[in-house]
Amino acid sequence: MTDIKEILRLISLGIPQKKIAESCKCSRDTVMRVHKKAKSFQITWPLDASISDEALIPKFYPKSSIASEFKMPGVKYIHKKLMKNGVTLKLLWRVLRKITDLEKYLITKRPMKFSGRSSIVKLSCT
Repeated sequence: MTDIKEILRLISLGIPQKKIAESCKCSRDTVMRVHKKAKSFQITWPLDASISDEALIPKFYPKSSIASEFKMPGVKYIHKKLMKNGVTLKLLWRVLRKITDLEKYLITKRPMKFSGRSSIVKLSCT
């Protein structure tokens, strides 16, 4: 887990984000997100002694409700549906998007490509 306190301490010293990321062994995006959230919550260094890492984690990394609301269908399910006559991956994708509010959970809105032999199933986004 990312050491939020250390990132906040280094930010307060004016160290560049790239150096902080190297020092804390995390990505620059993580450092940037922690910095933005700290500003939005008005959290500055030095922190109160009463604030622990366990108290900071829910603020910086809230639990996602996506996993509990929607579960993507498995490869076996998709393969089974594709074996039916007249069903294409594009059609299956449209139906899946229509019956579930899938738009909220997707990074890309392009359909998946199906490739491979009948015994090997490979799915990828294009």
